[in-house]
Amino acid sequence: MAKKGIISILTLYVLGSAIVFYFTAWYVNNPDTFQYLSIARKYAGGQWSLALNAYWSPLLSWLLVPFLWTGLHGVIALKILQFIIGGFALVAWFSLTEKTGLKNGLLLTIRLIVVPFIISYAQLSPTADLLFLTVLVFLLSEISIGSWLAPSKQSLIVGILGALLFFSKAFGFPLFLALILCSAWIRYSMYKSRLIWGFALKTILVFIALSSCWIIPLSIKNNELTLSKAASFNLSREVSPRPEQIMQLPVLSDGLHAPPDSLSASAWEAPGDAAALTPLKPFSNSADRPFYLQLIKRNLLTIYYFDFRHQVGFFFVMLLLGFLLLNGRKRFFENKLILLLFIVFILIYAGYSLILVHTRYVWICTWIMILLSAWVVQSFSEKKFFRNLVSLCFVLLVLVAIKRPLKEIFFAEDKDLSLLWAGKALFHPIDTLTIIYREDKMLHRVAQKLKADNLIVGNVASLENNSSIRHYYSASLFLSFELPVHYYGQLKTAQSYEDQIIELEKNKIRYLFVWEGESWKQAENAGNSPIFTDINSRLSIYETDHLEIE
Repeated sequence: MAKKGIISILTLYVLGSAIVFYFTAWYVNNPDTFQYLSIARKYAGGQWSLALNAYWSPLLSWLLVPFLWTGLHGVIALKILQFIIGGFALVAWFSLTEKTGLKNGLLLTIRLIVVPFIISYAQLSPTADLLFLTVLVFLLSEISIGSWLAPSKQSLIVGILGALLFFSKAFGFPLFLALILCSAWIRYSMYKSRLIWGFALKTILVFIALSSCWIIPLSIKNNELTLSKAASFNLSREVSPRPEQIMQLPVLSDGLHAPPDSLSASAWEAPGDAAALTPLKPFSNSADRPFYLQLIKRNLLTIYYFDFRHQVGFFFVMLLLGFLLLNGRKRFFENKLILLLFIVFILIYAGYSLILVHTRYVWICTWIMILLSAWVVQSFSEKKFFRNLVSLCFVLLVLVAIKRPLKEIFFAEDKDLSLLWAGKALFHPIDTLTIIYREDKMLHRVAQKLKADNLIVGNVASLENNSSIRHYYSASLFLSFELPVHYYGQLKTAQSYEDQIIELEKNKIRYLFVWEGESWKQAENAGNSPIFTDINSRLSIYETDHLEIE
């Protein structure tokens, strides 16, 4: 019966992914995607020294290389790879949930509920976050038994998984060390054997040895010990937002920047090198401490708003507190897998709250909350009243949890909807998907036309646009990546027309993209008209070689 359920869920995942892919094949609303593609192109072409990158972790780009060798379009290759990674994520989730002791309907529910999450992550957020989540779930499944603490083979497997976690995202390095130490502590509390710490050390040594294969060449390139530059970039005054502030990432929003090398798509491939940053040093500089405390406050508020306020976390906290208050503490702490999952939950939130929180970074916490909630429901079996109450809370949790990925799939983001659009998605899902993602297919057609006509040759930039609907830095990168040309970022609209011309000339920009059907009013007032306009994609292109100043 369980085997049939797994096959049914995998079939649902394949069919659901195929349908969503049909509509979202060309949807890329995140500039990070193109950096992984750009780096993968360098690996595929043999430019390994240029491909070494201290900001973007390498594993996703490495996995992309074979797909690029087949001649697939980069975006399509990445979407297919994400689909495959999502399949492995499901397999890992099946393995982990099997070990929790959940049965029948609860086990089927928590396995089924992650399908829309994975489809959304794979097709709408083609970055390394899904890969990181997949490796982490495999790792949790492996260390949940504790057998890795004895045989050399298991220590090797766990060490390899730890290295893959680090190669997926830099956060994997401290997270893996923390996980191994916590797991070893749990095993030690059970068996009181000092040998456990020796086994843990052996696993860590395997992890360090494999991780060094990336750290050493990276450190040589940067002339200093380098695990990653992502943390130092995010933990700077220019990047780190405080409460009630909107993050304005340098490079994406502060004018034009040259790509770091001749093969890079944009300066976002090396953001820490392109922008002047002021690092935060709260431990050595007392002046930074109030700012850093505000940063942590902002990150904690982000976690609260996105995961707890009217979200899964609200019902999870109710269920867990109710269980612990009604004498469930002993069962909670005696179940070492449940305890380990709860520790992982705390570690991920705590780790990211110290630097930068984005909803993509903490997806796994939602999964853990769903899993722990299901375990609590199954454990609440003594009294009918409490059993019915927690079952109701769990149903509400499931409904709230599934709402987010479904809204992301149908509307490209988790946002407030009118009843009209909610009804349209419910009763006319195909029409809704067609409307929401039509612009992306049109953009691809524009890219094909520009490429066929060889109209754009030279450096490009775009006029600043902060639309909440589409990330037009990403749209500009899409065209630049397709043509291919170098994209220098967004020209500030606050500048005078004369200063804009100077900025364009300084960076040798030949073409300027203007989005959302707007015109470059300053240029048109001076008698300069666009050389290309597409109503469907709402794009105008201005040639900047012979601009006249009014």
